[in-house]
Amino acid sequence: MEGFFGIHMKKKGALKCRSGASGNKQGVRCIPVEEPYPPVDLYDLREELLLLADLPGVKVDSIEVECHGDSVILRGCREGDRLVGAVRQSERRKGAFERVIRIGELIDRERVRFWYADGVLTICLPRVRMNNLQCN
Repeated sequence: MEGFFGIHMKKKGALKCRSGASGNKQGVRCIPVEEPYPPVDLYDLREELLLLADLPGVKVDSIEVECHGDSVILRGCREGDRLVGAVRQSERRKGAFERVIRIGELIDRERVRFWYADGVLTICLPRVRMNNLQCN
């Protein structure tokens, strides 16, 4: 079942364990689960939608935002830490990412605004006004 956002992922997330058909503990199997990255919140502000994406540690010059029809595409790259020593545990995402977020309505691309502060990308997505639509 697809959620409110149409999510397309390139990176795999955590493992989710399910019990086997028999329901006993011997039939437990783990399957990869893709988690959306970056995590986002979408707010309806009547005239526009507000999309907030958590991007801690991502440099502003590596972030790309594209609007196509009723979708927003976020791309970027989070560089890994340059520490000397063996990694004992690694949970923080690093590397390139891409997420397609289906908004479900047309966005006025000419009036989109966005800014990045404190690891949060904020995107204002103005709705297409009815008088902006043209018939060919």
